[in-house]
Amino acid sequence: SWGNWTDAWRFAEDHNQTFAAEQVTAAGLRNLNVSTLIFSDPSGHFIASATLDLQTDQPLDLDFTARRALTPDFPWRANFREGRRVQGFVQTNRGILMAAAAPVLDGFGHGPARGMVIIGRLLTPREVEEIGAQAQAALSTVAALNPGRGNRLVETGSAMQVFHSFDDVYGRPILTLRVDMPREITRRGYAAVHYAFGYFMLAAVMIVALLVILLNRAVVNRLARVTRHAVAIGGGADPTVRLDFEGKDEIAVLAREFDRMVEHVVRLGYCDSLTGLANREQANRRLHSALDAAHRQGRPLALMYVDLDNFKRINDTLGHGIGDEVLVTAAERLCSALRSGAESREPDQLSINRAGDLARLGGDEFMVVLPEIGSSEDAARVAERLIAALQEPMLLSKHTVVVTPSIGIAIAPTDGTDAGSLLRHADLAMYFCKRRAPGSYAFFDVSMNEGALQRYTIESKLRGALERGELSLHYQPQISMSTSEVTGMEALLRWTHPELGVVPPSEFIPIAEASGLIVPIGEWVLRTACQQARKWHEEGLAVPRISVNVAARQFAMHNFAAQVAGILAEVGLTSSLLELEITESMIMLEEARAARLMDQLHAIGVSISMARVLNVEVVAEGVETFAQFRFLQEHQCAHCQGFLLSRALPAGEARLLLERAREKFEGSPTQRLRQLSRAES
Repeated sequence: SWGNWTDAWRFAEDHNQTFAAEQVTAAGLRNLNVSTLIFSDPSGHFIASATLDLQTDQPLDLDFTARRALTPDFPWRANFREGRRVQGFVQTNRGILMAAAAPVLDGFGHGPARGMVIIGRLLTPREVEEIGAQAQAALSTVAALNPGRGNRLVETGSAMQVFHSFDDVYGRPILTLRVDMPREITRRGYAAVHYAFGYFMLAAVMIVALLVILLNRAVVNRLARVTRHAVAIGGGADPTVRLDFEGKDEIAVLAREFDRMVEHVVRLGYCDSLTGLANREQANRRLHSALDAAHRQGRPLALMYVDLDNFKRINDTLGHGIGDEVLVTAAERLCSALRSGAESREPDQLSINRAGDLARLGGDEFMVVLPEIGSSEDAARVAERLIAALQEPMLLSKHTVVVTPSIGIAIAPTDGTDAGSLLRHADLAMYFCKRRAPGSYAFFDVSMNEGALQRYTIESKLRGALERGELSLHYQPQISMSTSEVTGMEALLRWTHPELGVVPPSEFIPIAEASGLIVPIGEWVLRTACQQARKWHEEGLAVPRISVNVAARQFAMHNFAAQVAGILAEVGLTSSLLELEITESMIMLEEARAARLMDQLHAIGVSISMARVLNVEVVAEGVETFAQFRFLQEHQCAHCQGFLLSRALPAGEARLLLERAREKFEGSPTQRLRQLSRAES
């Protein structure tokens, strides 16, 4: 469900409009077959919303969504605070809205809730007629009846009418449904009563009593069973339990049509509209059931968490239409691969013969339940078969794409005995696999738990850190080894989170690089460093160059040189004042392309810092003692930086150091070095 989706949970916290632009769209509503989709904060204010007229495919003028917040007396506000799911009917300017709301939790279904997601669909008379046609029953709506008259049975000589009334979220009557059914058997029953009464006056009491008993058994008791079943489902009972009445009389027909209508509703509520697979809600139900069965029978169960490695890139570059085709194709291949294993006589035969063992959890995430494995080797063979099926090129309508899956596997009862812990551990194994070896599988191991959970937490908090203003730059001076003058400043990224505190760069930068967050962050670092260098120069503080580290993902961008040139022009900084620090591994990975990129950067006037073997001056970093300093002097190192000279400083303190460096000094280079090292204190 949308409520249990990590991206939605992050959005509810950071309000990143990229998520809203990609997910809260007309295309998303069309796929869900709903009229409105709303994300709200815990106070009931809407942070993202969209509407769609399902008939015209145009935006819908819906007052419920246009208010931008729930009214103060709206009954669901308590559910928002308590994080409970709720559904009901709401009267709007466009008719009756069937609405449902769920708390926005993380991908594991854990809280606290960061808001609510509300989905609604307008109930039109045409839609009611179509549902009735599918159920082969005459179904219609009538004006809301007064309390006490909404739920009743009306019998005539040829037909039977069943009325059922529904209240809105305020508890007021809003809608009454009427079902018209032929009443052939009941008519015959009453005709028999009148016939017997006319011809057997002496035995009338006994005969009528007997016929009433038979009629109760044949009609009333069975109708009561249908009623109890409907009430139970309304109260939260398992909607997949069927009445399964036999016979051709109207009660049996009514029961079968009721089963069909419930089945249709269940399909809408528990199936993914795009792929036809079970959705997250149904997947959780099936997982609980499978775990209970495995526990009773004393056998292991495997849970697989499948994620498509490069789906986001495909979705972003080729469009959501192609992304949907990829998801549908992936679902078909997964189903086919699972069934082929069940039909084979290989050791990993798993009796997987229905799509219910496979579910789409949301986005590009799928879940596979293997209820009858003999060992972890069986699960490994299934994972290999799924990987082989998915990595084949996909021939889509306009493009051919290749996707690879990362699969995390958790085994019950070893890795967990309940659905929550098992799914969480499979997700952690997938996360570990995705970071270490995309396109493969990994079994959960307890060693992953703490480390992976920490990485997951950091990545989750890092999303939106830029927008929330949590990132900053510190500057560490670079010193000439021969004159001890300041020859540059290196911009170093820092992150302070309100809950995590100061997060070391060694912890969050690798995660930013692995997740792709380093690309927008790196652009911000480059722009901010150039702005600071320009400001220092305007203040008369000589900074021969500002040095900025470049991540591998930035360097791999086809437009990186153009981005650098654009920032320099935007800020108004002379290109010769900028130095980009790159690693040799970036060059060796794709030498020809790297050479062209460096030529483009040199043409702009930007210098590049690497190693002496590539004929550039070396800046020795991490210098902490005078012994290290003298060693570097002896080996003709041109520049150095480190704690011996100065720690990395906020912009204001770095300015004070530059002011001291500008002062005239009489003394040896070593004395000058000591003077500068005291400037920060």
